[in-house]
Amino acid sequence: MNTEQSKKPKKLQSARSVFTYLRRYLITGIAVTSPLAITIWVLWGLFSFVDSKARSVLGKTIAGVPGVGVLIFFLLILLVGIFATNLIGKRMLSLAERVVSRIPLANKIYAAVQEISTAFLGSKRSIFSTVVLVEYPRKGLYSLGFVTSEGKGEVQDKTAEHVVGVFVPTTPNPTSGLLVFVPKDELIYLNMTTEDGLKLVISGGVFTPAYNSKAIESPKTA
Repeated sequence: MNTEQSKKPKKLQSARSVFTYLRRYLITGIAVTSPLAITIWVLWGLFSFVDSKARSVLGKTIAGVPGVGVLIFFLLILLVGIFATNLIGKRMLSLAERVVSRIPLANKIYAAVQEISTAFLGSKRSIFSTVVLVEYPRKGLYSLGFVTSEGKGEVQDKTAEHVVGVFVPTTPNPTSGLLVFVPKDELIYLNMTTEDGLKLVISGGVFTPAYNSKAIESPKTA
């Protein structure tokens, strides 16, 4: 009787151990496949959307050829980029910007989108050249941010300390967020690149940038 009772706990422990391993493997499998699956799903959705819109505009002549719409859309964007870099294109864009700047509400939206696109895609990458940690939304909690500017004008004049403008992006969409002005000595400057910082934000903390503390003598400062 005692032998049978002693065997039951062992069988129960064995079953629990198997379940623990299965759960661990399942979680690991989800963690490994989810980023790839989500990436494929997003890219396929974007491909299907652009392709269907472009093909519907171009008509039925290419309806049976998938991907042509995306290719034509890409070529159109490329042509716009080429046109925008020459003298005539620059003048026309400048004229269009002046017209939009005089339209209420539209000028605000255009200016905001232009600033964001320039910061992320333009040549002026120094706008988001420094990645920092800022204690936000309260002490003891840290948010990843990007230094946008040194405190200037009225903002700096009416603050007791030297402040720095920090853009704190949202996850997983880094194009939205908020601007906070933080005393410079309260910022923690990081050595990671802007690209790694954006990957960290977009992944929700899943992506961890490579870091070797021994190879870095001192953190960069603004």
